[in-house]
Amino acid sequence: MKHIDKKIFYVILFLALISSLLTALILGFVYEEKLQTYKLTQKKQQKQEKELLKQKLQEKYKKSMQLYIKKEMDSLEKQEKEALAFKVQEAYKIIKILQKYTKYKNVKKEIVELFKDSDIFISDYNGNVILLGKQQLGDSSLVEYVDKDARSIVLEEIQKVKRHGEGFLTTTNSVSGEKEVIFVKNVKELDWFIGSVVKIEEKKNQKMQEYNKLLQGI
Repeated sequence: MKHIDKKIFYVILFLALISSLLTALILGFVYEEKLQTYKLTQKKQQKQEKELLKQKLQEKYKKSMQLYIKKEMDSLEKQEKEALAFKVQEAYKIIKILQKYTKYKNVKKEIVELFKDSDIFISDYNGNVILLGKQQLGDSSLVEYVDKDARSIVLEEIQKVKRHGEGFLTTTNSVSGEKEVIFVKNVKELDWFIGSVVKIEEKKNQKMQEYNKLLQGI
């Protein structure tokens, strides 16, 4: 009887050990699965956080770029006007040197020859073209040309140089339809005035194309 009890005891003990081992194995598999799930979740979460951080940084940079672009576009007209005036003033200095060192009867010819391939225009007080420069007049002569607002630009230029010696005019070209800024300066001794023109909208569009390429790359 005692022998049978011992056998039963060993069987129960064996079953208990097997049960414990199975439980440990099952718990181990469950833990391993949970650990893998946790790792995958953490990895996915880290990836999402990195992506979110990247998007936030990109948005921040994009907003900074947009503010910078707006500031640059706002100051573009001022910069172009300064560059335009500087160009005409430098041409005027050259003319003064030519006047000083060239015979009077030859000076006009020398000036025209010097600036014929440049964007400097030259006109006389009667509205006649000496050099056209980059002016767009269509089929009109300079004296007949009017801008989109029916303004006689050459008449305004003559008034500007005679009254003030130099100055800016803003106009909308009736041929191209584009906004232009003109700077003119008097050359009183020759009964001429010189000037140059810049298309502001064209410059702005060129700049915006450059900036848009930068923004697209963000």
